[in-house]
Amino acid sequence: MGTRVYKYGLVPIGYQPKETIEELYRANKLWNALVQINRENLAKWYDARCRVSEEYRSKLDELDSIKECITQVYDALRAARQEEGTKDESNPRLKAERAVIERLKADKKVIESDLECLRNEANKQVDTKTLNDEFRAE
Repeated sequence: MGTRVYKYGLVPIGYQPKETIEELYRANKLWNALVQINRENLAKWYDARCRVSEEYRSKLDELDSIKECITQVYDALRAARQEEGTKDESNPRLKAERAVIERLKADKKVIESDLECLRNEANKQVDTKTLNDEFRAE
């Protein structure tokens, strides 16, 4: 019987022992818990930055709205491809949809660069030590 090496270690080929399956479930459960803790910590950081900077909050809302617009335009592009029966971008309708997407992406880049400066300013006003200590404690 051979052996395969996975990212979680050596595992024999064929049916896995019960202990292996249980260990994989435990590892997956740990990973999911760590991801959840990280997401909650990011939410705390966003909230803290938004409390200290109204401008940061408005730019963040603007970024969310432009992301939603981009999603809607991609949906429209997908629908146009189906209706036109082609993926060829030389089609005038598809070309117009693609132009809208590119314009929105350019606007998104501008907002993200503005947001980076605002985030750095907001971080100076946020009690980062407390937030980091809470995160490490979790």
